[in-house]
Amino acid sequence: MGFRAIAPDMRGYGRSSVYGGHEDYAQREIVQDMVDLIDALGRDKAVWVGHDWGAPVVWNLAAYHAERRHGVANLCVPYLCVPYLSEGFTPARAAMLADRTVYPEVGIQVDVD
Repeated sequence: MGFRAIAPDMRGYGRSSVYGGHEDYAQREIVQDMVDLIDALGRDKAVWVGHDWGAPVVWNLAAYHAERRHGVANLCVPYLCVPYLSEGFTPARAAMLADRTVYPEVGIQVDVD
């Protein structure tokens, strides 16, 4: 049927390049990597599937490059409407989303550095 599955090693994983600064791992950069990948494959659109930390990448790709997707699917990470590209998905941001009736703030330490 002509379907292909591509599973790239994202920045810092597998045998991919390692960058020096934290900012090099921002969603903006990783999403651009995916856009560059689909361009290199000679395609205009794809069905993007994300798992775990790949899920925010797929959501951001769909939100900021809607013309590059047929659809999206994500596994194991709930959707969060947070401006990832501008501020990043940091431990401090994740802690702000915790259900404090289940995970009380007392005793939960978040390193924001």
